[in-house]
Amino acid sequence: MRKYAISLLFLLSSQLLSFADEGMWILPNIPDSVSESFEELGCELEIKDIYHERTYSLKDQTAYLSNGYTATLLSESGLLITNYNAITKYISEKDSNIILNGFYASEKYNEIPLGNLHVFFLKSTENVTWRISSKFLDSDNESVRKNKTDSISRLICNEKVLPAGCFAQVKKTSNEEYYLYIYERYSDLRLSYIPPKYIAEYGNKKDKWTASRHNADFALIRIYAARDGQPAYYSDTNKHAEFSGCAKIAVDPYKEDDFVFALGYPNSSERNIRAADIYERIMIKNRISKQIMSRLQDMKYRDYQDKIDYISRLETYIDKQNIIKKKRAKEYSFIKWAANNANFNIALRYSNVIPHLNSYYKKRESAYSQLLYLKEFSNQIDLLMVGSMMIELNDNNQDDIFYEISRFYERYNPAIEKQVLLVALNTWKEKCESAYLPDIFNFIQEKYKGDTEKYLDDLFKKSFITEEIRFNKYLDRPTEKQFESDMLIVLCKSILNAQWQAYSAYMIDNDKIERCNRLYKEGVNIQHPSNMAMPDANYTLRMSVGKIASYSPSDGYTINYATTFNGLFEKSYIDQYEDKIDYKLKALRNKGKDLRLNFMTTCDMPPSNTGEGVYNANGDLLGILSSGNSETICSEYSYNEQYQRTMALDINYVIFLLKEYSKANKLIEELHFREAEKYVNIEYIEDTKKPEPAETIIYTSEDEKAMVLDNVEEKTTPDKNDESTESEN
Repeated sequence: MRKYAISLLFLLSSQLLSFADEGMWILPNIPDSVSESFEELGCELEIKDIYHERTYSLKDQTAYLSNGYTATLLSESGLLITNYNAITKYISEKDSNIILNGFYASEKYNEIPLGNLHVFFLKSTENVTWRISSKFLDSDNESVRKNKTDSISRLICNEKVLPAGCFAQVKKTSNEEYYLYIYERYSDLRLSYIPPKYIAEYGNKKDKWTASRHNADFALIRIYAARDGQPAYYSDTNKHAEFSGCAKIAVDPYKEDDFVFALGYPNSSERNIRAADIYERIMIKNRISKQIMSRLQDMKYRDYQDKIDYISRLETYIDKQNIIKKKRAKEYSFIKWAANNANFNIALRYSNVIPHLNSYYKKRESAYSQLLYLKEFSNQIDLLMVGSMMIELNDNNQDDIFYEISRFYERYNPAIEKQVLLVALNTWKEKCESAYLPDIFNFIQEKYKGDTEKYLDDLFKKSFITEEIRFNKYLDRPTEKQFESDMLIVLCKSILNAQWQAYSAYMIDNDKIERCNRLYKEGVNIQHPSNMAMPDANYTLRMSVGKIASYSPSDGYTINYATTFNGLFEKSYIDQYEDKIDYKLKALRNKGKDLRLNFMTTCDMPPSNTGEGVYNANGDLLGILSSGNSETICSEYSYNEQYQRTMALDINYVIFLLKEYSKANKLIEELHFREAEKYVNIEYIEDTKKPEPAETIIYTSEDEKAMVLDNVEEKTTPDKNDESTESEN
């Protein structure tokens, strides 16, 4: 027995080590065998250094923004770093120039409020699985289980007596575990620094799906609190919040194969998703969506090219990484394991799960296709959306709907709307089965002898929605009779009814599907116990380990693990790159020539995950995650160390821009470095060597050279009366 136990432990540890890069490990419940594997990979921290509820740990400098991004605390004065796109939409239109030109608040009172953006710090975590799962009966259907979960979760949260500014939340993991999280919320966030748009997004249009990035995807924001230090909503009397610790910035340079880990709040993943589910969501849905968008793109209704490219890319990489094939192999292995299991209860409970699932998915495939044709097309046509909004109009949403309709009329072109509506009706007539064909076609056949164009001519002439003047007249004197008889309203109701018929057919076995999915996850955890330690991401604090690594997307082609400042300038001479480098950055080329901008890691994160802090083996901050390479487009469903890379912005590029480009010295003074609490210890900043003459910069022409040198001379001798120079930059 003892021999068996030792062998099992060895097997489990080996499994964990074999895929150590895979997994978004839930904190603090990382098994000892997993943390030991981290040590084998080079981590010099203990789990208590990363997560602890009584003493300061890395969790206390890791924050979750209300828009889904992660932020990292850089100073005790509440300074946070997060991604650029996490902030831009919270900057008001009157301040829109700062997005273009960048912004630095040289004094805290100049920092700009960010509206309805909140930040959360995790205070504690408690496993409450036993309190919820003990109430379940095996006979409970999935809706009953959900109702019980919601009810008990509310009870658990309400039991907690919490300090001001704190709240409780119960979250379910993919492994059917339930955790109670206590968060502290701050609701007064202000912008401290943001780089100019072209620096933050440099090369994005060209490099969007590549691993070779030269952008500076970051912004600095500050947390404010009430005068007594408690979390509070925005007030002029608030002061910057004070914290007991913050991130230490790494000074030692990293190299390829160095151990790193990411800490943050990844959005969602579904690693135990079934092959049939992937086929339904991606292959069926994407095929129809791409078909519809391509038709609208050809008509120049809107620019759908990015979405079409995304779908094509997703399909390509699912095929390239054999994801569906691997999922089917895993399911076949599960069936064999269950059917041949010596434990009769296991065989009985799990052996038919996959066959049943496959039959349910096959049964609803037709209804799903019909639903997609009806819904995807109608969701893309503005006029149909307006008609649907009018049907859903009530006292609670009136203002919002009328605002959206006013915006619609600003861009409304009746000729184009008629054209796309004709394409939609013809597509439905072609693709929809009789059971799901909108009954408006019966009306068109009876009154217009099937002439759809003639029907649309009448609709656009008579409907009060198809002309803004008629719409405003209707609003002055609305009547139920006019509304119910309006041709566009009748059309929209017919489409909505057909959608409901298709949706009902699609959902008929949904409860059975959800039960089978739950049983499959349950069975997989029994088949592979190590799976229990790494549930899917669900917007809770996770740790992902990996290394700094280059990668080869194809034979004979390798992309280096880091990009450099010099590479940014090399790109500027390529015609496809539209971003132009300004004189200030050009003047810094020599000073920052060896500076690294972005680097790649094998840390496991979902495709849209952003902002997580990236740390070295000592827990020093190396940078923040910004995006993934092309192959991470399917990392929601599968992890592939060979191809998938997460890109991170190097924290030293952030510091370089703060000090050298923007002269944001006051922000620099707030930062903490590992070896010494001074910025001068970073070699590339305070270079003791004699600087090279400006003439060594490569220019595309003599005119450019003269312009840059003139501008540099002008800016290095500022007018003493100009007090705004520093703050504006």
